[in-house]
Amino acid sequence: ENFELQATPDDAKWTELLGCWASARGHLRRMSNSESADYRLTDEQHQALLLGLLRRDPPEALASTVASWRLEPTDYRLHRLGQHARDLAKRLGKGEILLSIQSNALCLESEQWSDFWTSLVHVIRNAVDHGLEDREERLLAKKSDSGRLTLSTQCDANEFVVSVSDDGRGIDWDRSAECATERGMPADDQTDLTDAIFIDGVTTAPEVNVYSGRGVGMAALKQSCQALDGTIEVQSENGKGTTFEFHFPRRQMAPHLSKLFADHGFALDIKSVLTSSTI
Repeated sequence: ENFELQATPDDAKWTELLGCWASARGHLRRMSNSESADYRLTDEQHQALLLGLLRRDPPEALASTVASWRLEPTDYRLHRLGQHARDLAKRLGKGEILLSIQSNALCLESEQWSDFWTSLVHVIRNAVDHGLEDREERLLAKKSDSGRLTLSTQCDANEFVVSVSDDGRGIDWDRSAECATERGMPADDQTDLTDAIFIDGVTTAPEVNVYSGRGVGMAALKQSCQALDGTIEVQSENGKGTTFEFHFPRRQMAPHLSKLFADHGFALDIKSVLTSSTI
């Protein structure tokens, strides 16, 4: 579309632009990583395949081993987000933060999840910028002088969960209610207040800067989560911190591989393929 020279995109347009940017970054990353079709195996991966061949393991077991080579460890993504958090904390004058990463050695299809990881950075920015206090404020609140941020991935029989947790100020739920009411949205219970966080243009941040506070990145994150059939849970307590949990059907971890195996009459060995400790 054409915009006037001095026009500023509205909230819906910001969300659309962020979504397009997330998608474009994902495509560019995949292009930059696909210049070569070669795979570099670790000694452990080579040994596992060799032993499987010598043991004459079933074809589906060997196929699962090979399939795992193209999956991306969530540890890689969590560490990138963690580094972004640390860099941002330094730029904002908040010093070092205590970072905990718990990937549980899980792996995903990178193409399927690229947009979600790109959008998740908005939660990281909000946590560091508006959630974690500076050293003086934390000491007054009788907290450790360094903010804590925990990033994790885990799964059970049915769900894959991505979690971002901080020990900062917590979400201003009263402000969330005001924003929802101003937008003509319900604010009757905690579900309504949580939904308001992801509405275009809604923000509980006291001020806006170049890193966060416009209230549009969270809307884009919700879109990318829903595209993976995911749901969002938010827990926050004033002065104690905030936890975002993103719940997905476990089948979304590697849907293309699952279909490929099914097309050839095999059931994908989810446990062996999606955990990097076995490859």
